[in-house]
Amino acid sequence: MFPNSTENETRAVPALPAPAAAVLTDSISFHWENQSFRTDLIFVLPVALCLAVGLAVGHQAAGMIAAGGAMTVGFGAKQDIDNSQLLPMIFATLGISVSTFLGMVVGHENILLVGMAALWGFGYGMLTARDGGYGWVGQQCVVMLVVGSAFPTSVEAAADRSLLMLAGGAIQVLSSSVILRLFGELQAHLRALTSYVRAEQSALREAMLNAAASWKQ
Repeated sequence: MFPNSTENETRAVPALPAPAAAVLTDSISFHWENQSFRTDLIFVLPVALCLAVGLAVGHQAAGMIAAGGAMTVGFGAKQDIDNSQLLPMIFATLGISVSTFLGMVVGHENILLVGMAALWGFGYGMLTARDGGYGWVGQQCVVMLVVGSAFPTSVEAAADRSLLMLAGGAIQVLSSSVILRLFGELQAHLRALTSYVRAEQSALREAMLNAAASWKQ
């Protein structure tokens, strides 16, 4: 018995490949209504300030390092943690300075870098399961650890570079919070920073236990 037309119509139609234009929509289309050039200028000011101070005091390299910290932290304003754009910036400021220090101390020729990079990568992987802002902070920490390892140096020199990154990030956070009138929110976040640290420690322990259970299975 041959299938009738109704049965033919109900059969699943194989999916056709999407046109190239549809696949490349995100790359070739720009939603100008979402542009924030005016706001972005606020995050450029700390970068320029770090460079200007470095030139003024005759330490151009130090100014560039601090500017790099300010630039990296500025991108955190596009992220979100607990409905706040300041928290990603605060966490990134602390994270990239510590990661830079450790990367430079360990160095790219030290076998410890393999284990440390694996640990940082594992942490980044755990953070990607949470809000996007957490994953972004983890990504910056991994990048700074690896980049810092390309410049192995003494503990003192690594501490200097780390402090410059910390200073640049702090200038970005303070400047942005003042200009955007978020200083009250910044104060609240800084007061609650210890509670965030405790919460992250608990989350890390839970993630490690879950990972161990999955490994056993």
